[in-house]
Amino acid sequence: MELANPLKQNDAKRIQNILHATIVGSPFIKVACVKTQTGSILCNKNTYRYLFSVQDKKIVKLENTRIYLTKANVDNSSSILIGVSLKDADLFFLDFLKKIILLFLFGGFVLILISIIFLNTFIKPIKVLRKAIESIIHNGNYQQLKVNKLLKNDEIGLLFDSFNLMSYNLQRHEEEIKKQQSIISNLIKRLISIQEEEKKKIARELHDQLSQTLVYVKLQLDILRRNVGYRNEISSLSNLISDELSNIHDICFSLRPITLDTLGLSSALKNFVGNLQKNASFNIHLDITNLDASTLNSEISTCVFRVIQEAVMNSIKYAKPHNIYIHLSTHDDQINGYIKDDGIGFEINDTEIPKKQHFGIVIMKERCAILNGKLNIISKIDEGTTVSFEVPT
Repeated sequence: MELANPLKQNDAKRIQNILHATIVGSPFIKVACVKTQTGSILCNKNTYRYLFSVQDKKIVKLENTRIYLTKANVDNSSSILIGVSLKDADLFFLDFLKKIILLFLFGGFVLILISIIFLNTFIKPIKVLRKAIESIIHNGNYQQLKVNKLLKNDEIGLLFDSFNLMSYNLQRHEEEIKKQQSIISNLIKRLISIQEEEKKKIARELHDQLSQTLVYVKLQLDILRRNVGYRNEISSLSNLISDELSNIHDICFSLRPITLDTLGLSSALKNFVGNLQKNASFNIHLDITNLDASTLNSEISTCVFRVIQEAVMNSIKYAKPHNIYIHLSTHDDQINGYIKDDGIGFEINDTEIPKKQHFGIVIMKERCAILNGKLNIISKIDEGTTVSFEVPT
């Protein structure tokens, strides 16, 4: 287009300037020649004029450089010859290709970065939500989550709102359950306390009143037996009263052993084992180690005695044992114990366990829980049962 007017005007100088400008503006063009309408040949270098006679689209060697020549018509009587350095063209295109590749790499990196940021915008809230759920499951840590303003009105925002509502409701329910459990625990504690007081009162009345009355009647009967007739009848009545006194003693011990309040836990357990061992078809082994009675108040002594008593009686009633092992010791401000038998055992979740035994297990656990202690039961069919407990002193 730039050569059209100069060629019509046959302006050699202007044509020459355009050719030089073409060479300067294109790093890989080495030859630029024009054949004018008058047939004269103008080149960026006069020595290149002979190239116009070379066959079109041919590679020639010029100044130790391989040049690719191509001709094109400008109009009916004019044409142009362009010679391109293959080496410089290759370098130019390689450099251009590198730039294109770098541009694509940079664009790819930017796209990846944008994708990561975009994905993180969505994935991060999901991770936060997952951690919050795990925190509730494992630690009971309820919390209210905040969502990014950009996501507030989409599905993730709705998911966060649902979680916050769920967390709030769960927390309320758990607080209500704990409140109810506290009330139940206090009621059970009060019930056990009242029960122990009533047992103590009944045992004392039986021991102090009925037992003494029966002892007095027995003494009077012995006097009558020595001084009047009916010796056989009076002896039978005296023996009957002796049996009843023994029964009353057992009932008093079952209700509330006097020795527990007077001589302490060790003596009460020894008497308990001794009374059970009489005429029994099983053996009871009592092992008391490092038991410091001075560190045990009445509440702790009662709890430990009742747990052992309940566990042993359950074993006798339901397990059909040959041996019952009782171990008790104190260690690190804590009293530890276990009751183990070699009886028939049971499955912990077995619905066939007698209801009374279920109730006894519940009471044992509650007694320990009231004193911030723990009770555990391990049992298997034909492998016996072990009841272990620990109570802070």
